[in-house]
Amino acid sequence: MREKKETSITVYSNIGTPKVYLNGKELTGVRKGYTDVHYIFDKVVLDDGKNVLKASLLHQGKEYTDEIEWNYNGECNREADFLEHKKEHGSW
Repeated sequence: MREKKETSITVYSNIGTPKVYLNGKELTGVRKGYTDVHYIFDKVVLDDGKNVLKASLLHQGKEYTDEIEWNYNGECNREADFLEHKKEHGSW
């Protein structure tokens, strides 16, 4: 399950720049990550419900693919519930 509607997609490939599809639509705007095998697609907007991500690459006449399914069911709030004691540390 994914918690944010807008997310980044990270793909690792040591045989070139992959094409990445979200629900059958090719993503654009790939950028290199921190290494030569790291590719990032920023600001990808997920659909409500099931999202199928597929990465593919043609290398030396052979197609390589990988696929994952993410579910998005609305934004999640991960802020911790806490009580702050303002006078906890004395009299300043």
